[in-house]
Amino acid sequence: MNRIILLFVLPLLFASLAGCVSSRKTTTPRTAVERQLIAQSSLMTIDQFPALDNVAGKRYFLDTESLDLPDQQYTEAMMRLYLLRQGMLESHDADESDVRVRMTAASGGIDDFQLLVGIPEFNFSFVGASLNTPEISLFKKDWQLGRARMGAHALDTDDNALLFEIPEVGAQARYIRHTILFFITWKWTDLYGPY
Repeated sequence: MNRIILLFVLPLLFASLAGCVSSRKTTTPRTAVERQLIAQSSLMTIDQFPALDNVAGKRYFLDTESLDLPDQQYTEAMMRLYLLRQGMLESHDADESDVRVRMTAASGGIDDFQLLVGIPEFNFSFVGASLNTPEISLFKKDWQLGRARMGAHALDTDDNALLFEIPEVGAQARYIRHTILFFITWKWTDLYGPY
C-alpha cells in the first residue's frame, strides 16, 4: 500500500518541484508576443497590397471609421506608409483631400490552440479548503496564431467615383511553444526579432 502511495505522490512532488510554465504572464492587456503577432500579421497583409497606378501626387484622407482591429493604430500607420510609398500625400482633413481611402478588415486577432498529453491541472475543494494540483505534461504544444485579412478602396472626393480597389488578402504569424516531460521547453516562431 505504501508503494502505491509513493508511486502516486512522487510524480506529483517531482512535477511541483520542477515548476509549472505559464504561457501568459503580463501586466499589460496583451503580452509583447501577442502584440507582435497582431502587428506582424497586419504588416504582412499590407505588404501584399499591389502597386497603384495614377495616384502619385493625390492628397488622400484615410477613413478608418469601419475598421475594428486590436492595436489598430499600428495598422493605420502601416497603411499610411503604404500610401506614401505609392506617391500619395496625406491630408488630415477629408474636405481638402482628392481621395478618400477606406480600409476594410474581415478579421484580425489571435487564435490559441493547445495539445496536452498528460494530466491537466485540477482543483480539489474540501470543506473550507482548496487544493490545485500541477499540470503534468508528458508532451504539450501551445500555438498562438496572429491573423489578419484586410483590403481597401478609394473614392474620388469630387464625384464619389471608385478610384481604386485593393481586394482583401490575408496573412498569419505563428508562435509555438513545446514542453516535454514537465519542464523541457523550446519554441518556434516566424516573428521578426528576438522572440
